Amino acid sequence: MTKIRIHGLPEELEKLEAYLHRLSERGDFEILSESGRYRDRGGSKYERRYLDITLKETGK
Repeated sequence: MTKIRIHGLPEELEKLEAYLHRLSERGDFEILSESGRYRDRGGSKYERRYLDITLKETGK
């Protein structure tokens, strides 16, 4: 299992999350779990989210 933290503006996270889901549908990896979004401290406009993924064996 691999843990990934993504960090950015809310609209950037939406785009990246959609992209990661499209990639996972290709079968290279599986998204095991996703956290909710967490805002950075101190009134920041940035958010973060955590994903657990597992890489699939490609036979290469």
